[in-house]
Amino acid sequence: MELRFDVDGDHQQALALTRWLRDERELRGCVRHEPGRADPEAMGTVSDIVVPLAAAFASGALTALAESLVTFVTTRRHGVTIEIAAGAGPATRITVTGGDDPAALAEALARIAINER
Repeated sequence: MELRFDVDGDHQQALALTRWLRDERELRGCVRHEPGRADPEAMGTVSDIVVPLAAAFASGALTALAESLVTFVTTRRHGVTIEIAAGAGPATRITVTGGDDPAALAEALARIAINER
């Protein structure tokens, strides 16, 4: 089970978000950048930022993750779409904007983590 982030299909912003999240002490060592799933509608390179949900939940890093995402989005014009994938089941998608409440986002991520366990 993992969180997959996409920055509105923008590869450079995805790299920037990867660096941003890796700078978070609570997330250090959990964040990886990898090629995304093939999307026939997309032009250019698609990539994902991946954070294992179990690791983030167990370490209590969901609050730091939520705060970091909202701050990142606030400093840029792009939204961030988070896809929580659990095996072959349907994925849950959340779009993060600069006006989002980090505490509410962390609660939503925690609820999803608990339900997916």
